Order: sequence, then structure tokens, then C-alpha cells
Amino acid sequence: MRREITIKEVIFRLQTYEQFSAEETVKYQELKEKWEKVNAEYHTNLYARANLQDTNKGTPERRDLFHTIELHEELFAEILRDINYELQRLYNERQIYKRIRCCYSSLVGKEREIILNRYIKSKPYKEVLSDFKGSQRTFERVRNSALEKIRDRFNSFASDAEIVKSSEKGDVDL
Repeated sequence: MRREITIKEVIFRLQTYEQFSAEETVKYQELKEKWEKVNAEYHTNLYARANLQDTNKGTPERRDLFHTIELHEELFAEILRDINYELQRLYNERQIYKRIRCCYSSLVGKEREIILNRYIKSKPYKEVLSDFKGSQRTFERVRNSALEKIRDRFNSFASDAEIVKSSEKGDVDL
């Protein structure tokens, strides 16, 4: 499913890329450890089930143990589904950030410089404006144009590779 992005979200993603990258690494590691723990417990449960095969089949204790094992297996399956869902959500977020950065990297000149300083390096507006050689009106026009290009390229059907290639060729409109 293709999704559209707004300029407001472009700005947010540019500003939070570094934070997301750091948090993503930690979150991925936590999910990996949780998955490994649940997987080990699940396999322990399977061994317990196999060991019960030798016990007397008609006893209530055996039925209770099987029922408990089945409940644990359902719980493990649910936890693994949750982990897989979270991994997929994290992957999708990473893809959004990756595409935003790809679209940003396709900018050149003043547009790239303004976006870099204002949103990625988080410099104050007045500082970026004072470094710009031109009027405030021109600065705003260039800044808005750059943000619109990022948004439009993100929302295009072009692949990341096509976006980068078009910027290398100087073919900026996709």
C-alpha cells in the first residue's frame, strides 16, 4: 500500500532521523532478545510435551499438564505474533526514513544547504537565514521549494534508485 506524506511529516522525519536511528537499534535488540527467550521457552515446552508421551494416558494429571502446555504454546504464539508485528512496524518506519533521506540527498545547491542546516543540523531559523545570501522572501521560496520536492519525490512512484539517478543526471523533476 502506497502512502502519501505531508510537508509537516517531511520536516518531522528530517528532524528526528538521528533519534530514530538510535532508538531503532535499541528496540531491534530488545525484540531480538525477547524473541530468542520466547523461542527457547517454546522449545522447552515441546520437550515437556514429548516427555509426557510416555506417561499413563488416562490420568487427570497428564490431561492437566497437556492443557497447561497447550495454553503456554498459545501464549508463545501470541507473543511471537506481537514481536513479528513490531518488527514489521519498525521496518516500515525505517523505509520511510530511508526514502526521506534519499529524497533529501537528491537536492542540490541552496535547497540542500538550507534543509541540512535548518532541519538536519537543527540550526535556528535566524542563523540559517543570516547564512543565506539573499532576502528572507527568497530564502522562504527556496526552503519551501526544497520541502515540496522532497514530498513530491517521496510520493512519486519512482524507486529510491531512480530518485538518486535523476538527481545525478540533473533531471530533477520526476
